Amino acid sequence: MQRLDDALRTKWVPNAFYYSTEHALYERALVEGGTTARRAKAEELLLELKTRLQVAREAERARFEAIVAGLLGAISALALDSVVMEITPWLLRLVGAPAEVDSRLAGHALTFALACAAGLAIYAWKRPTDGEEISARSESS
Repeated sequence: MQRLDDALRTKWVPNAFYYSTEHALYERALVEGGTTARRAKAEELLLELKTRLQVAREAERARFEAIVAGLLGAISALALDSVVMEITPWLLRLVGAPAEVDSRLAGHALTFALACAAGLAIYAWKRPTDGEEISARSESS
């Protein structure tokens, strides 16, 4: 209201807000004014939120794909069980293992260890690093 009074006094404009209705309308316009700017800001924030959600979904998808690739690598390594079972007795003799060690159990354990190592290596290779996620977020900003 002070802005209006200042404008009326300094510019010698007739007081168009003499009645209380006009005065109330003017104050209401001051309170509710700028809706276009607020709407534009809200739309900008909504777009930023959508972009962040998209980046988060892509990062989550990349993590999931890395897990799947690791599991597939581990399953593929388990396919080598028959080969590992054939060389296990030779490996046990090479390391000087006692005779009471079950070669079948040792072979399966070795296959499992190789599968775990292969799966973890593939996961570590495929997973998105924190730097990639941060750069994707900064590109969207």
